[in-house]
Amino acid sequence: MNQALSVFHDHIYRKGIIIDHVEELVTLEKYQAIASQPDSLSLEVVARIVLTQYSASDDFTLLHGVTGFQALLSLIPFIEDQDAALHYFWQAYIAAACTAEYRELHSNERLHSDVVADWSHWFERSLETENDHTIKLTYSCARLYDSLRLPEALHAVKYRLENAS
Repeated sequence: MNQALSVFHDHIYRKGIIIDHVEELVTLEKYQAIASQPDSLSLEVVARIVLTQYSASDDFTLLHGVTGFQALLSLIPFIEDQDAALHYFWQAYIAAACTAEYRELHSNERLHSDVVADWSHWFERSLETENDHTIKLTYSCARLYDSLRLPEALHAVKYRLENAS
C-alpha cells in the first residue's frame, strides 16, 4: 500500500468524481508497477488498514473503503473463493486510495484502544446528523466491530461523530 501511495502522492487528477479518477489511474503506466497483489492478505489486516486510513483523514473516498469492506465482509459467507474476493477488494481499495485527497503513508502500528464502545449513543448521534455517509459509516463500523473486535472500528466511528456537522 505504501509503495502505491508514494508513487501517486503528488499526482493531480483531471476533474471528476471517484470513478473518473480510478479510471484515469488504471490507464497510467506507473499504475502497472503497483497493481500486483501481495502474497497474502487477511480480513483483519485489510480491515485495520481501511479503518486507520479513514480515521487519519476523514477522506470521503476512504470512507467508502470502510463501507465497501463491510459490504464484502457481509458477503464473504456466500463467496466460494474468499481469498480471490479479498484480493479483488484490495486491488480496488488501493486504486481508490491512490486517488483520494489523503495519500499519506499507512502506519502499521496496531492501535490499542482507550475508546469504549457506546453503540446506542453512536447510532442515535449518527441519526441526528441526518448525514447518510455518517449513518452508513457508523453502521459499517458496528458490523466490523461485531465481526472482528478491532479497536480501529471504535476509533473510526468516534472520529466521524466528533467531526460530523
